[in-house]
Amino acid sequence: VYLSLGLNQTEMDQFFSGPAFLAWNRMGNLFQWGGPLPQSWHVKQLYLQFKILERMRSLGMIPVLPAFSGIVPEGITRTNPNFLKVKPDEVVSSEFKALHVPYHSFNENSDPSSLCKDTFCTRYTSAVSIVSVDIPFLLLFPHANVSKLTSWSHFNCTYSCAYVLDPRDPLFQRIGGLFLTQVLKEFGTDHIYNTDTFNEMTPASSDPSYLASISRAIFNTMTSVDPQAIWLMQGWLFISDPSFWKPDQVKALLHGVPLGRMIVLDLFAETMPVYSSTSSFYGQPFIWCMLHNFGGNSGLFGTIESINSDPFNAMHFPNSTLVGLGMTPEGIEQNPVVYELMSELAWRKEPVNLYKWVSLYALRRYGTMDENLTLAWQLLFHSVYNCTLSQYKNHNRSPLVHRPSLHMQTDIWYNALDLYKAWKLLFDAAPELMALETFRYDLVDVTRQALQLLTTEYYREIRSAFQSQKLPDLLTAGGVLVYDLLPELDRLLSSNEHFLLGVWLEQAHSQAVDEHEAQLYDMNARNQITLWGPDGEILDYASKEWGGLVEDYYLQRWGLFVNTLVECLDRGRPFKQDTFNQAVFQVEKGFVYNQRKYPAKPHGDTLEIARRIFLKYYPYALKKTEIKNIL
Repeated sequence: VYLSLGLNQTEMDQFFSGPAFLAWNRMGNLFQWGGPLPQSWHVKQLYLQFKILERMRSLGMIPVLPAFSGIVPEGITRTNPNFLKVKPDEVVSSEFKALHVPYHSFNENSDPSSLCKDTFCTRYTSAVSIVSVDIPFLLLFPHANVSKLTSWSHFNCTYSCAYVLDPRDPLFQRIGGLFLTQVLKEFGTDHIYNTDTFNEMTPASSDPSYLASISRAIFNTMTSVDPQAIWLMQGWLFISDPSFWKPDQVKALLHGVPLGRMIVLDLFAETMPVYSSTSSFYGQPFIWCMLHNFGGNSGLFGTIESINSDPFNAMHFPNSTLVGLGMTPEGIEQNPVVYELMSELAWRKEPVNLYKWVSLYALRRYGTMDENLTLAWQLLFHSVYNCTLSQYKNHNRSPLVHRPSLHMQTDIWYNALDLYKAWKLLFDAAPELMALETFRYDLVDVTRQALQLLTTEYYREIRSAFQSQKLPDLLTAGGVLVYDLLPELDRLLSSNEHFLLGVWLEQAHSQAVDEHEAQLYDMNARNQITLWGPDGEILDYASKEWGGLVEDYYLQRWGLFVNTLVECLDRGRPFKQDTFNQAVFQVEKGFVYNQRKYPAKPHGDTLEIARRIFLKYYPYALKKTEIKNIL
């Protein structure tokens, strides 16, 4: 669509992000970083879309297709005297003229005027070895009402600052209509379309009439192509900026669309529901959604009491417009018990008895009535899976997966002793159940969680020893963490196929058609789970505890941190976080670009590794919890 309107391929390459960041690209938050996307990527995605839609429809599912949001490439604003470099045989066009520069036109005797005839070309460079021309264009759409938004998150305008076309502009209707027409031509339709114009971005005005006109214009673009269109919209914008989205603003945006022709995803309803503060979205239908996990982080977590009761509270809310339940995690391959519970609730008319449900979960998962396994899951449900802190977001906050400092968060929402007791019960049952994939997964995951907690304990000792200037204590605690606990954790994770960095990277490489693409996808895959941006703009947002990643990323950071603290004490110098950040960034960036190969198959004896860890660290864990209980 954009190429037909006069933009060129270079401008399109700058519009898309790399594959690991496309979700944020489609929401207008991020551009260009991790790119450019190869043409092969677009082709593969097209055919993948065909397969997905065919499978969904065969199962009776209703697919949701994209609609135009108003986020446009910067090239829409292109104007004189910016020059566009044109390669041989590339076709470029403006609203007024089009130019094709054939290869044979480029030689040392070329007449510039012959190349610029009937174009806006005013400058020409050519030589036998330099085969290009620079062409300044007039404004493609001189009357378009395009606004440049402020930067998103911690990115600067190199990679953010979206260009937004006013939905009331005729060009919005033109582009939106062309886009949706093309979508329907390729994929057919089930009449439901998603678009999010203001995801974590502030509209130009808070005037209710303005907001209503915006949503009305967006919806009219949909219905101009499909008169039966229904708009599916994320409700995250109302959570992310509540200071802007007050009742009048929310109501205006929602009521710009006829009632019943919009469905809102109450995206984080288990923790921060919006329906209850908006009179059930002021009459628009909504879907109660469990978000659960931000960034696909590792770590046990759940809000089971809320998940179990709140969907039914929403159903019985006065004048409720609830039409369904949904799951909207940013990463789903963790905490399977939470997703099993949520999936089952969609078929129930009332909450389950959680005590009975989790007791039977152990039987369903392992095929045994072992009372110790039942007790283990009851302990986990009572503690780590039952976060009741108000508005708590499940980003893994463990010091293990964050850049070290002297001011790291160490609080948890549950009693660590419950987790340690469950760990012991699972370990005791291990010899008889290691043949079961589900049990091996849980043994690794709960042991991993225990070591995550113990990392926090050793961090506290490291920090205390440094602040009290006790070098022997610092060497002891730091030595255990860096030279034993974290290496043991890496060995444990490397023994199970579900906790391997190599699998993640292999899946990324499999999309490539050549080595250049493989390197691009490798960088995307590594950057997303570490720096999340060129300079750590959203550092550790999508942290993972995987074999290979612990050893070559987290362990290296902690080793540098401990060595720096030791050096500071030894030389009588203060610890300077800014200086450390500069040094550790080189470690982080080095991991992203080191291109080291990691195993995609597990290695090591899980039971033997788990036994060694348990015998070494379980007594220390009990000692720490007993001291805390006394205090």
